[in-house]
Amino acid sequence: MKNLKKPLFFLLLVFTLFVFCYFRLKPIYFQTFPYTFDQGRDFLKAQELIKEKNLTFIGAPTGIGGVFHGAWWYYYLAVPYLLFQGHPSGFPFFTFVTFLTATILFFVFLKRELNFVSSLFFLMLLAISPYLIQISFFVISSFPVVPLILFFLWAFYRFLKTKENRNLFFIFLSLGFILEAELPTGIFLVPSFLLTVLLTRNFKLFFWDKRRASLALIGFLIPVVPRILFEFKNNFMQTKAVLYFLANPRKDNFIAFQGGVFDQLYLFWQYDILVKLRLFWENYLSLFPDKTLAYVVLAIGLFGLFYRLKKTSPLLWRLTLFLLVLNVVFFLATLLYRSNFLWANYLEGFPLFYAFLLTIGVYNLSKRSERILRAIPYFLLAVLFVISANKLYREAGLSDKKISGIKAQVTAVEEIYKNAGKDDFCARIYTPPVIPYTYNYLFDYYSQKKGFKKPEYRFVKDQCSYIIEADAYAFRVENWRQENIPKKASLVDKKVINENVSVELWKLK
Repeated sequence: MKNLKKPLFFLLLVFTLFVFCYFRLKPIYFQTFPYTFDQGRDFLKAQELIKEKNLTFIGAPTGIGGVFHGAWWYYYLAVPYLLFQGHPSGFPFFTFVTFLTATILFFVFLKRELNFVSSLFFLMLLAISPYLIQISFFVISSFPVVPLILFFLWAFYRFLKTKENRNLFFIFLSLGFILEAELPTGIFLVPSFLLTVLLTRNFKLFFWDKRRASLALIGFLIPVVPRILFEFKNNFMQTKAVLYFLANPRKDNFIAFQGGVFDQLYLFWQYDILVKLRLFWENYLSLFPDKTLAYVVLAIGLFGLFYRLKKTSPLLWRLTLFLLVLNVVFFLATLLYRSNFLWANYLEGFPLFYAFLLTIGVYNLSKRSERILRAIPYFLLAVLFVISANKLYREAGLSDKKISGIKAQVTAVEEIYKNAGKDDFCARIYTPPVIPYTYNYLFDYYSQKKGFKKPEYRFVKDQCSYIIEADAYAFRVENWRQENIPKKASLVDKKVINENVSVELWKLK
């Protein structure tokens, strides 16, 4: 039996990696990955960085007016822009490769520090997680938080184990980059981390001398340097905007700080706590393709975490306690946010915390002397294998003929070029976000790589193509039509790409 164990685990590892890649590469290959206003805007910014050498110190806007995410995301996108010569599919492929690389490195780390069973459990969980599948090819500015949390967990574990200063530097370097990748996440996470250091009595371990404190500060400041330069250049615009927001939050989601302390506690309990608890719970559930599996793994993982873990591995117990307290403090910090609405992006990457803690629980059970407890991790691997195989079988049978994602926009642009060829042509675009960044980038790409012309706004040869995207508020489309389609024009052709996108050809009478 022992002779079969290694080949069996190897085959299971290969199968898991195949599943991991299949669900992420399929949308990229068939061009069904999401392509929205934000992606178009960010692709254009990456193009600007490369072609015009127009460096920037700040990134995409946040939900708070005048406050922005970090600029590193644009520089990250500049890499796939160069590698794939601006091809739209190159961006999601690069995010996939980034996450795959980070996951494999973390798997190797877990195998070395724990064992193969627990590391394979972690890998299988990530392979079939709906959230982690989606984020692996969704080109969004908060994506870097996901691999950065893996980097943070690695650095934190290594620091607790070795006490080396370089690992402390890496901890705060990762926190700084998380802040820049998703500003609200960082605003909650960084103070929560520092408070957890105090609550778990680890202050001396982290900051026992000036050298360590300086390394931590330098590590944190390196990613924040562009933001600091931007603030100096723009008279601390973001700082003022944040202070104004804290003093005057939006009234549509404002929880008023009025009345006594007990009134506030009652208000939080009645609404804010329940809403945010649900958000955290749904964040955990996003790790699993099935709710029943989520409940079973949670029960087994918690049992493994607290069943004599302190006596078995003081290091893992210390790590577990810190991460549990960190998550609780983070949740409490969200209650100080003067809003009863919390975006899911504020918890970007948090399922990895849960996966890591569950993996520690599985490892603890695999090391128990009781045979029945040691069998539980193998049972979980078998369940995950069956779920993965079933999910793979069902997904492989689905047809990808339906036009969705970026394929719809690409089809619309190609339909226009099919009629216009390489001549001058007119194109007007309606998208609900008003600014058609998505199509602007595609027209730029086709003009640069395939020699086509960019569209003009004026009618060319008495005709113009119109790309019309669906809008939940139909009156906005009608108003736009009245303003942009001349009364003397008539519709001569219409092609429906899908339920959301259509291309119309209008000609002046």
